[in-house]
Amino acid sequence: MRAERGGKGRSAGQVRRAEGQRLLERLGARDVVWVMDQRGRGWSSEQWAHNLRVAREGGAPRLVLVVGGAEGLDQAVRQRAQAVVSLGPLTLAHELAACVVLEQLYRAHTILAGTPYHRG
Repeated sequence: MRAERGGKGRSAGQVRRAEGQRLLERLGARDVVWVMDQRGRGWSSEQWAHNLRVAREGGAPRLVLVVGGAEGLDQAVRQRAQAVVSLGPLTLAHELAACVVLEQLYRAHTILAGTPYHRG
């Protein structure tokens, strides 16, 4: 889903709410949602793998990973999430954060498959 664009007369809060509403409308009741937010809890690569395994085995139809737009995420999206994950204390462009999330998912898959990619 594309991020909302600010516009004349629209506050950051209005943009977050509109974006959040569009996102929540697309979620299924059984979807597992992980939100990336610097106020969340940091996960090691092994924790990503463990949580991915739990999501897979839980029978959820989809795992939805949410990286907020330039204005951040609406509180309603955070409340819907099963996990709020920090990628660290740095502020990252949301496109870069999405790349980091994809790399962590790949790393988690390699851990679960027992391949050596995740080893330093």
